[in-house]
Amino acid sequence: MNDFDEALKNVNNYGPREPLLIDSSTKRDYVSKGDVVIDRDNNLMWSRCAHGQSWDGQTCSGEALEVTWQQAGEIAKSSALGNFNNWRLPTIKELQTLIYCSNGKRIQYDQNMSLDEEGIGCIIGKSRTLEDTPTIDNSHFINHSGYSYWSSTTLPANAYSVLFDENESVFMRGSTSLGGRKYTGNVRLVRSGHN
Repeated sequence: MNDFDEALKNVNNYGPREPLLIDSSTKRDYVSKGDVVIDRDNNLMWSRCAHGQSWDGQTCSGEALEVTWQQAGEIAKSSALGNFNNWRLPTIKELQTLIYCSNGKRIQYDQNMSLDEEGIGCIIGKSRTLEDTPTIDNSHFINHSGYSYWSSTTLPANAYSVLFDENESVFMRGSTSLGGRKYTGNVRLVRSGHN
């Protein structure tokens, strides 16, 4: 049995690691095949490309599409990516496992999912520059596209997301945010055993 098939067997038969390994300073132990990536550290299978992109055999082509939180949930329910039908939006903790600060910063979160150390996401101190990019492992998530990714973790009228990249006005790479469900964000699906 090859590494991918062994990891797939674990994903299909067991739940995610408890507690999840969240360490933004270290790359996860990923194995990928086609349009899916398996995180062997946390026993999670991820869509390799953001919704709107497609895997062409070498990279994710196209642009990530932005959708509302409700639309993101509908996308997850209807997805048959990789011939699996139990895709879902990740919890905020699962989404945080994808953060990889290539500048080596370790982000720590308190129990309320707020940053517990100085700086915003992968940015060090009060500086708004990132010493290196990306904030996700681009050796498996090739041509990562998109800015803010929805999670299934919600409060009334709001949902948590992770900001992997920056836009013209926000410099929060690798940080967690809470925003209105009516706004738009990107989608990266996850699946695990015992969903």
